[in-house]
Amino acid sequence: KLFSNFSYLTLNQFVNQILPFIYFPYVAQILGPKNYGLANYAVAIALYFSLITDFGFNFSSMRLVSIYRDDKDYLSKILFGSLMAKIFLFGICTIIFCLLIIFMSDFRNESLLFLVAYFSVLGSVFNCYYFFQGIEKIKNYFFLSFLIRTCAVVLIFFFVKRREDYVEFVFINSFSNFILGAVSFLIALKLNNIKPLMPSFKFTFELLKDGAKYFVNAATINLYTASNAVILGFFSTKEEVGYFTAADKIRAGIQGFLVPVSSAI
Repeated sequence: KLFSNFSYLTLNQFVNQILPFIYFPYVAQILGPKNYGLANYAVAIALYFSLITDFGFNFSSMRLVSIYRDDKDYLSKILFGSLMAKIFLFGICTIIFCLLIIFMSDFRNESLLFLVAYFSVLGSVFNCYYFFQGIEKIKNYFFLSFLIRTCAVVLIFFFVKRREDYVEFVFINSFSNFILGAVSFLIALKLNNIKPLMPSFKFTFELLKDGAKYFVNAATINLYTASNAVILGFFSTKEEVGYFTAADKIRAGIQGFLVPVSSAI
């Protein structure tokens, strides 16, 4: 079972890196460097907020789930406590995001694009990847993720036809993230016959404290990859962001092919 879960974890990482590699040459050509860069800039900003809402729960809550996997009542407390904590963080993120829209011209001029990109953060709120890891049923999450992300790729080829379709491109990605998060949460409930349980404020606060221990380490790795596009977006043109992110997709795609090899070694 341990080997099976490790295999699906590796496959999940592999698919997440390879699928963008499939559509990015088409999207980059259709949207052009400027709009492709603008879209990726908005996605990178949204990723910052997703990192805040995740807040180390993929480690802290996963650990609790693995310990109490046979206690359905406690699993319910963990699942809904983590959700409440994420909603609280999402509220803080939303206030910051609104301030950015109001006071920063880059955000205000493309407010629809950034709103659409921010919608993916809601998917992160509901996403319970940690839960499937904790109960060692990552296979269920992998097939759900693969199905939704494959459908998203098909929709991108179907709807992204003009340079002006950069908002549609971001919306498809954001909506797929939301669907993945919402459906994974429902499956977690159904799979373990978990009943909704409103956690206490004290328990939710304890989950936040526990998650904070892992937040810095978890966020640092992801910030390293997301910050390049954001820094370029602030200090250079969106065309340069487009060229950079296109090159980075090639790197990620090649790296994705090497994941199974490195894991095997």
